[in-house]
Amino acid sequence: MTLVKEFVGTWKLKSYEVRWASGKVSYPFGESPEGRLTYTEEGFVAVNIMATSRRNFEARELKLGTAEEKVAAAETYISYSGRYGLDGDKIRHHVDVCLFPNWVGKDQVRIYDLQGDTLALKTIPDPRDEQGRQGYLIWERIK
Repeated sequence: MTLVKEFVGTWKLKSYEVRWASGKVSYPFGESPEGRLTYTEEGFVAVNIMATSRRNFEARELKLGTAEEKVAAAETYISYSGRYGLDGDKIRHHVDVCLFPNWVGKDQVRIYDLQGDTLALKTIPDPRDEQGRQGYLIWERIK
């Protein structure tokens, strides 16, 4: 995999939507999610995305939160990091650590379109997904 300096920097999430083959559109983290994506020159990537409508826990510590609070927090946030590289028109994020344990040790592959300081990432369709869902994320470089 090749590293490309045009990706290096920090990016702010502008939009995240899931589109179905039927034309339906949904917003997994609401219509105004927050997110940061960072690519380093050394080949590391870090991704954080959250809903802006997240509720605070009653307790002051994560471990003291109720089961319902923890579920709600996990359902409105995703985070992972690892190494990245380019593979043709795709960027591969090799996940080393992640909130969702099923992704650890695997690649998150995205089709990319980089236009100056705007980066569009599209998920690869899962052939097992009969609904034809794809994620579309638009990022803006903030340096």
